[in-house]
Amino acid sequence: MEGINEKEEAQEGTGPGSAELGRWAEIQDTLKKRVITVDDFPWRLPPPQSQTESQQQQLKYVGGVDVSFSKEDPSMACGSLVVLELLHDLRLVYQEYTCVRLDIPYVPGFLAFREAPILVHLLEKMKKDASPFYPQVLMVDGNGLLHPRGFGLASHLGVIADIPTIGIGKNLHHVDGLTRSGLRKLLEAEEERAKGIISLRGNSGFIWGAAMRSNQGSLKPVFVSIGHRVSLETAIKIVNMTCKYRVPEPIRQADIRSREHLRKLKLKCPSDAIAKCQSKANINSRLQIIKQKSGKSYNQIAEETGLTNVYVAQLFKRQAQLKPEIVPKLRAILPNLLEELLHELMKPPLRSYDPNLIQEPTVYRLNGAVMHFGESIKEIINEEFCNWMVLRKTLAKVNKNRMDLNMDLNAPHSMGTTIIGVTYNGGVVLGADSRTSTGMYVANRASDKITQLTDNVYVCRSGSAADSQLVSDYVRYFLHQHTIQLGQPATVKVAANLIRLLSYNNKNMLETGLIVGGWDKYEGGKIYGIPLGGTLIEQPFAIGGSGSSYLYGFFDQAWKEGMTKDEAEQLVVKAVSLAIARDGASGGVVRTVVINSEGVTRNFYPGDKLQLWHEELEPQNSLLDILNSPSPEPMNI
Repeated sequence: MEGINEKEEAQEGTGPGSAELGRWAEIQDTLKKRVITVDDFPWRLPPPQSQTESQQQQLKYVGGVDVSFSKEDPSMACGSLVVLELLHDLRLVYQEYTCVRLDIPYVPGFLAFREAPILVHLLEKMKKDASPFYPQVLMVDGNGLLHPRGFGLASHLGVIADIPTIGIGKNLHHVDGLTRSGLRKLLEAEEERAKGIISLRGNSGFIWGAAMRSNQGSLKPVFVSIGHRVSLETAIKIVNMTCKYRVPEPIRQADIRSREHLRKLKLKCPSDAIAKCQSKANINSRLQIIKQKSGKSYNQIAEETGLTNVYVAQLFKRQAQLKPEIVPKLRAILPNLLEELLHELMKPPLRSYDPNLIQEPTVYRLNGAVMHFGESIKEIINEEFCNWMVLRKTLAKVNKNRMDLNMDLNAPHSMGTTIIGVTYNGGVVLGADSRTSTGMYVANRASDKITQLTDNVYVCRSGSAADSQLVSDYVRYFLHQHTIQLGQPATVKVAANLIRLLSYNNKNMLETGLIVGGWDKYEGGKIYGIPLGGTLIEQPFAIGGSGSSYLYGFFDQAWKEGMTKDEAEQLVVKAVSLAIARDGASGGVVRTVVINSEGVTRNFYPGDKLQLWHEELEPQNSLLDILNSPSPEPMNI
């Protein structure tokens, strides 16, 4: 954004009243106490080329954020976040944008209350997407401590997002006796002309920041100040490393790309469509900020209002309509929720897709509900599921430190297992063995690894028993709500996508691979494999677990398209029994589930009834058999 004048453009409508400004000032004063003005980060600046150091400890990713405004409509804004790789000539590795319509006017000294929510949204989106390029330090097109109230946009954003930030201003604020005319005289002074960096010391003696010019004698410097968790000395070094022109490259790229994105959006979409999209994003952002300030999770709000957590999440994403009878409860729980936002929540949901693209009503409802339902579930999972997983992994590490080297009976239960899903002409067959192990110890030799999700969808579980059971429980719960909302059973694809959502978003913590199988009236019998990492693969057959390594060649030879139900079930039982014979981690009995248009059939095959794979070997008496016989005879050697 070019200069402070553009940020100060007037906006139609009245500004906040004195009470609101007083509240903003209180928030600023509270947040200001949390600013850290010294280096507080795990990385180091890259050393000179003559020295070597592990790149893992170095600063690699520098971010830049900016908000650009439409010239035709100053309330129309585009926030941008870019990340550059410092060690590779400032190569762009990430960029993201969000367009909103701002109804908060610019108020001198309180810019953060207008722009910070947009930038926080971009950072949170990048973090939720688990991007490997999340910035280690962020440059902000706005001042930090160099601010009339000592707490500018860079400091505000740094404290809220808890990220090291550097303030980059293009014009000087009048602070502590510092003036533009005084600075100009200082820049023109003969003894200062050769300096690239000039400290900005106020009348009080406090150094508020530094003026940095790109070339000797320039009278148009940029103003660097502490944002949060970065000292002024380090901030100056980083700005020097990222300057190709007058403005540091992360800020320059964010500015250029936000303007270009805004221009393309205007050409691509009608103005009323842009306004609707921006209005939705702005409302969502404000709702999320209010929820965060309340300190309540979706589950807590749902419990206090008598709603479901998914419905609450959809409300806060403007994907559901607030009922009038719920308004008093919501107002009591969230006192900061303005009447304006309550009125918006009571309007029909803002859809982000075009219903004209899908003509068939049932398919339209399915696709729309799946998309919105999945987004809401993701919000809930990030709050509840991830926190539980972090705690479980921490406890697992503690137990590991206490483990007995010979045998750890407290180790996480793992289903070193064999699971199979096969499609046939009319449905699917799922099968699994029943052995659950804890290290070398068999904890359960008759466990059921085929779990029901809905009346027509089941899942085969492998890997960590705790992880797979938790994922199954969450998905079954969400599918139950999904069925109620839609008024009809969920499809196999919906169930598989929910499992994929859980597995992918928590891939660094989950240790489970699953196979989803079922039948629905839209696509018939379907099998989906979801291995470690959360990839979703539709397959005619899927195999998983430790026993699967013995079965790939067998399935290549034995599986055929268009099998009957009996042929498919016999193939599954034969394959699991083969894996039991070859794989020491698989064992017990074989369970199968047959799913088709007629319903679900479960079958059980005891271990002593399974096909033998070593019948060519003659039975041999062991040494114990010989010694325990009534009249043992000497062994011939």
